[in-house]
Amino acid sequence: MSAVSLPLSSSLTVHLDKIQLDGVCYESGYLAASELIKAGNHRLGMITGNLQLRIARDRYQGFRQAVIDAGLELDETFVLKGDFSVTTAHRLTTEMLRQGSIPEGIVTSNNRTSLGFLKVMRDRNIERFCGLFFMHGTGSLLFYLQLIEDFESV
Repeated sequence: MSAVSLPLSSSLTVHLDKIQLDGVCYESGYLAASELIKAGNHRLGMITGNLQLRIARDRYQGFRQAVIDAGLELDETFVLKGDFSVTTAHRLTTEMLRQGSIPEGIVTSNNRTSLGFLKVMRDRNIERFCGLFFMHGTGSLLFYLQLIEDFESV
């Protein structure tokens, strides 16, 4: 896992641990959770994609199995059932923070869910959060972060 600092505005930089995973979905979900656990995070969450789709179910099942294999309890309140969109990830993250209990680490299902999550972190001035991102291409997240200001109405 590598550290990355992302300037989200002129006054806020978010520091994250980042891993990029492409390809086999079950394995990438498993690896993402395993890496968070190895980094010392024991309360994990996930913003899933549409669980009607196999790609989302496989990522979630891999994530879930890694938590179980590590002997940890999966708190289902931290499994945010999304649809691979910025808007839904933003809404789910906001609702989770309003409840006052957040996981130590979170897995986002694609670059759009990552963006929705990061926008909330920026808006709430949360500067340190361990997160893992599923993206398709090394430049994707930076491209989307450059567009984050366009999502003020989200």
